[in-house]
Amino acid sequence: PSPVLACRYLFVRFLGFVQEKKTGDVSIYQILPATHKRMLLLKQSIAGNANSFYFYSLEIFRLFLGFDFVFVAGIYHGRGKPKDVNQFLAPFRDEYIRLKINGLNFDGKNISVSIKGMSCDAPATTFLMNIASHNAYYGCRKCTSKGVWVANISTSLETKRGGRVTHPDVNASLRTDHSFRQRSQIQHHNKNGVRSVAEDLFEDILKAVVIDPMHCVNIGVYKKMLGIWFNDPFDKIRLKKDDILDISVFRVGLSKFVTSDFARKPRAVEDLPRWKATELKLDQNYLGPVVYKKYLSSTSYDHFMLLHVAIRLLTNRDSCRRDANYANDLLRLFVSNSANIYGEKFISHKVHSLIHLSQDVMIHGCLDDFAAFCFENKLQTMKNMLNKSGRPLQQIVRRLDEEARHTFMNQNSRR
Repeated sequence: PSPVLACRYLFVRFLGFVQEKKTGDVSIYQILPATHKRMLLLKQSIAGNANSFYFYSLEIFRLFLGFDFVFVAGIYHGRGKPKDVNQFLAPFRDEYIRLKINGLNFDGKNISVSIKGMSCDAPATTFLMNIASHNAYYGCRKCTSKGVWVANISTSLETKRGGRVTHPDVNASLRTDHSFRQRSQIQHHNKNGVRSVAEDLFEDILKAVVIDPMHCVNIGVYKKMLGIWFNDPFDKIRLKKDDILDISVFRVGLSKFVTSDFARKPRAVEDLPRWKATELKLDQNYLGPVVYKKYLSSTSYDHFMLLHVAIRLLTNRDSCRRDANYANDLLRLFVSNSANIYGEKFISHKVHSLIHLSQDVMIHGCLDDFAAFCFENKLQTMKNMLNKSGRPLQQIVRRLDEEARHTFMNQNSRR
């Protein structure tokens, strides 16, 4: 079947449903905090699966700021990923611009609508902005760093085979919205020359499109470090088997002390390939400094603590902006020292992106405020909505509509 774009009008339909179903004196203005001056701050995310048929979802977080809710604004379904970003985004862009210009007329009042930011993983961001791939020489979307090719080093006699582009430069000049729109560094932009309609959504696209902490820090940098500690082929870095066994026992033993505030309990090291992002976050932010202190070398442990302290500072909602500059210094030191410990190949695009996290925190607040955890949870929920019968797009649209009605009715009944 040909690709289909659906759910274009779910945004308006849901607001219509609110107006239709509100009871008593409860209105949208009691749901929206006064401090936000009647403005809906929206976030979007793009994600897809790796099957022969693809779903790409456009999701909005906190449609109503009174309660957390991820609302699906658009779904792409087709054989293969979307080839044209504008095919995917143009209907949403057109509807958003109408709302931005005219506002949303609701219950005799006019509500202004704006998009706060967009949170995606690196491949989705590349697609969204129609720029060079994240593993390209000019792949960093925040600065003009030029990547360096580093060949693989093997333990066998065939010492070099393949490699990757790394980004060790931490002092490159930052991109600006003006330089991006003017294509000042043409190598950073896609060779097809197509301008993404995503540029119409934001006054400053570089500030709006954030680096997702979940994919960059938890699934990216930290999981890579754990993989080196536990599975690296070089004995100089890899921990001893007895130490790894002790760590596994220690981690599992900590499970009874981990409160219900955390979604998952610690698992053994042998399950590392199956650790979820929330488990990696728990380990990096809370357990790591205690669990690994006894087993890592002092150099590796101190290096890990640079990342740990910086991320904890940027996660604190009350003081993240105040401590952002100090956290940035720690992350720059972490990136700069990485090659001395783990080799030049370690400084991938995700590791390099750490030096730009503080910049996003200064604009959007703490890391949890723009991390993609809620979007990934929603994507998993959407996958579970499908059964083996045909017409998956129709299925998911109906299930999402039912969910939206059920969610709002439950929230409304508690007020």
